[in-house]
Amino acid sequence: MLDNLFEDEWYDHVDGRPAYEHLSAEQLTTAIEIADRMLEGGRPVVEELNRNSLRWRSKLD
Repeated sequence: MLDNLFEDEWYDHVDGRPAYEHLSAEQLTTAIEIADRMLEGGRPVVEELNRNSLRWRSKLD
């Protein structure tokens, strides 16, 4: 979810762990919207977001 929030590897954008404690209110709101999208769309949305994450991490074949 966080990779999709930043459209990149999330840890390059968040200073500290756990990440949710270091997000701005706007970022947290968007992360929740992404999570809601995953719940509503189910497996196809989760797979799409996972492919995005793998692509940003150069792990997609």
